[in-house]
Amino acid sequence: MAKRRKPSRKRSPRRHSRRRQYPYEDWPAFKPVPTTEGCLWELDLDELTPKQRAEWDRVEAERERSRKLHERFAKKMAHRAAVRDGLLPPPWLCETQGLPAPEAQETPVRRITAKNWITVEAQRLKRLDKIPAGISKTDFAKMLAGNLKAAAVGDPSISVHSGSWKYIRNNLSDWGVWPIRVIE
Repeated sequence: MAKRRKPSRKRSPRRHSRRRQYPYEDWPAFKPVPTTEGCLWELDLDELTPKQRAEWDRVEAERERSRKLHERFAKKMAHRAAVRDGLLPPPWLCETQGLPAPEAQETPVRRITAKNWITVEAQRLKRLDKIPAGISKTDFAKMLAGNLKAAAVGDPSISVHSGSWKYIRNNLSDWGVWPIRVIE
């Protein structure tokens, strides 16, 4: 049987030699700004590398999503507390007694499907004579897909889940926007 070695007294070096207070403290764009209340940190977004900018945008998007989740949860809990404290009638009572339902917690979000948007966009393009003569079905679908993606950037109510040009090309006839002459 082999002899076991005694562990040495030397300790392995610490993994983190210094505690970082901020996750992006080692970025050159992250600079201390002295104030009367102490030292604040400022991130200059123009000095970030593309990789750092992508990571920062991902973190900001996650922070925004988390904030919205917390707001929605707080609103739901406030509504439940109001029902518990008797300030609002419970939902089951409204249905059985014919009472007016309490105000909706959120107004429903208007959603525009890709099909509806594309048919309206095709009608608009034809009305403005922006459709080139002799355009192929594929090119027309690519043009509509590009317009759909550009419009969805500014308007979050537009659904672009099914907005690929191939999907659009395959359904143009079903939606009544191909051939071009049949568009109303």
